[in-house]
Amino acid sequence: MPARPAAAGWGLNANLRRVYPFRFLFRLSRWAGKPDFIQTKGKDMDQLSHRERELVAIGAALGSNCIPCIELHIPTARQAGLTDAQISEAIELADKVRQVPARNALAAGRKALENPQSSGAGPANAAQCADPCRPSSPCC
Repeated sequence: MPARPAAAGWGLNANLRRVYPFRFLFRLSRWAGKPDFIQTKGKDMDQLSHRERELVAIGAALGSNCIPCIELHIPTARQAGLTDAQISEAIELADKVRQVPARNALAAGRKALENPQSSGAGPANAAQCADPCRPSSPCC
């Protein structure tokens, strides 16, 4: 009996096996393209205008680094009547807000590196990491 490729043993094409781990991207793009992907039926969602919701959505998309969301909400914001200047301002503000935690994490990393006494192991450090009541620095 001739030897078979490993992928053939699973009944899958080798190319498909390489692409398969990224299938969630295709699902996400199909999901994000649907206008009703946010279930708002039965909820009191009339306090913000459509334009304001799109600005919030752009900020959230940038904050979560969701490229398909950004690509969806910028054209939708234009359709809602927002100008490119307004969208650009929302993008700049979202980026400033997003940079604050990144700067704080960078400072904490540098501080930990400068302190040779801190090993990073032990119950005290584990408790700090798991403590949700620990005060954090203010935003922006």
